[in-house]
Amino acid sequence: MLVGMNQTRTILDEMHASHFEFHLTGSRFFGGSNERSDFDFYCEDNPEIVKWLKERGFSKVKNGSYTDDMCCSSVFLWESQVYDKDGRMIENPHPNVHVQLTQNIGIKTWVQNVLKKRGLLRLNGLPVSKAIARLIWNTAYNVYWEVMQDSK
Repeated sequence: MLVGMNQTRTILDEMHASHFEFHLTGSRFFGGSNERSDFDFYCEDNPEIVKWLKERGFSKVKNGSYTDDMCCSSVFLWESQVYDKDGRMIENPHPNVHVQLTQNIGIKTWVQNVLKKRGLLRLNGLPVSKAIARLIWNTAYNVYWEVMQDSK
């Protein structure tokens, strides 16, 4: 536990200082975030990044909204935990950090940029639900693969 330090800022600093490329995604990329929103990133999957994340207290997410993401091989979560003087966890003032690992960062980046440019994850200016967003993401991946197949 760090006392008197913004733990989220510390982990973001470590991520920034690493040689890995962490790409911003989620509400902080697409819009609609607030000061309490978590940070979502994606990165190329390999054993070295998995080791690096685990060494810094990230844990592998076993289930959740990423389980049916066609481009996401696994997700790691860094939870900022804040305790009172008696050791009880209190409301967390710092956002958590998710890192999605992907087998093909080029495809993930291309799809993300198309979805943002076209505003496909927003309806009447508001973010769509996670279930609808996942359907849109997977449809965009399928379109990408179809276009690539047709161009061969």
